[in-house]
Amino acid sequence: MKDILIICAMDEEITRFTEMFYFEDKQISENFHYYEGEKGNLRLRLAKSGIGKVQVAMTTSYLISQRQPDLVINTGSAGAIDPNVRQRDCIIADGAFYHDVDMTAFGYELGQLSGHDLIFKTEPSLTDQLMEIDQKLYGAHAKRGLIATGDSFVSSNELKNKIFTEFPKPLCAEMEGAAIGQVCSEFGVEFGEIRSISDDNPDESANQFDETIDDAGLMAAEVAIEYINQLSDKN
Repeated sequence: MKDILIICAMDEEITRFTEMFYFEDKQISENFHYYEGEKGNLRLRLAKSGIGKVQVAMTTSYLISQRQPDLVINTGSAGAIDPNVRQRDCIIADGAFYHDVDMTAFGYELGQLSGHDLIFKTEPSLTDQLMEIDQKLYGAHAKRGLIATGDSFVSSNELKNKIFTEFPKPLCAEMEGAAIGQVCSEFGVEFGEIRSISDDNPDESANQFDETIDDAGLMAAEVAIEYINQLSDKN
């Protein structure tokens, strides 16, 4: 039985999954819930981690060590970084990196942690399948590329431009993906990431986020749900 772990940060990003599949709720802490269920020959686990790198790294580490999933998929919202990315685009990650790490004094690339590559890459065949679904669902709004992660909500053009110009041209930024990728790389677990764009104007990012977070969470979730449905049909 294939074991899939889906991780979202917030209620708005997790709701669609709990509507589509039956899950038993298991609460670990105030911020950290996870849910268990099955679909066909798939064992599904769904975690609401809470926001930020530490929270999601704790969640991912706990569930990998306790439940040994075969793959981890992160879904949710993100803010546009590439000028060509707009609200309601849906991004499939080739990999994720930290935009708030600086060990360049020791000869590392900006964003790179000691003992790791700069980019935590997603599993290629999984990424190909997610992109095919993304294009089927959203057409020209489907995009594929790198994603930047940091413990800051990007709410200024200065930070947006810095991330785009000083790093390997990410399409968007969020607050969890690279941390999940790092944990998965340590444990040898396949990793995928889907993010839909909630905001594309840093001057209005908080308002845009509040207005579109439900739609963004839904769009990203639909890609993962279709992947689960297709995988279940094959088993």
